[in-house]
Formats: sequence, structure tokens, C-alpha cells
Amino acid sequence: MAEKQKDETWKGRKPPLHVRQRWSREAKEFVDEANSHHHQTRRGLIATLHHAKQAGEALMEAKHRVPYKKWGKFVDANFAGSRETARVYMRVARQSIGD
Repeated sequence: MAEKQKDETWKGRKPPLHVRQRWSREAKEFVDEANSHHHQTRRGLIATLHHAKQAGEALMEAKHRVPYKKWGKFVDANFAGSRETARVYMRVARQSIGD
């Protein structure tokens, strides 16, 4: 609390260098943590897209083997996701063909 009072006494003036350096170190620690989470998120998203593509490719192969106009009911009965999820996965697979 005393520190907050000190901060308020610098209105209109720069805090002393040692205080600015401490703030920079503390902020850097948080930014380092944020960067770590950012990199993990990117890896997770890349893995997620890879699995979505693989699922979409498998679903497209299955669709070629299901009689015409029976696909929706086949998905409902056999796929763990919804019809919309199946559509999204197949769209991901189609859009990433040739990548």
C-alpha cells in the first residue's frame, strides 16, 4: 500500500530509475508468461487443425461410399459429432488440399 502512495506522488513526473527498472522486470515476467501461453496455444491450434483435416478427409471418403441422400442419417447414426461438425471438418479438408 505504501508503494501505491509513492506512485501517486509522481504525478506529472517520472518515477526514479530504480522504480522504472523494477516495473520493467515485473512486466517482463508477465509478458514471458503470456508468450509461453501464446506458443502453446499456437501448437494446440495447429494440432487441432491437423486433426480436423484428417477427420474431414476420412468423412469425405466415407461419404463417397454412402448411398445418395443417405449421408445425413448415416452421420447422425455413426459420427460422434453433429452434421455441422462433419461439414466443417470436410470444408477444412477441402480447403487444405494442396497445402
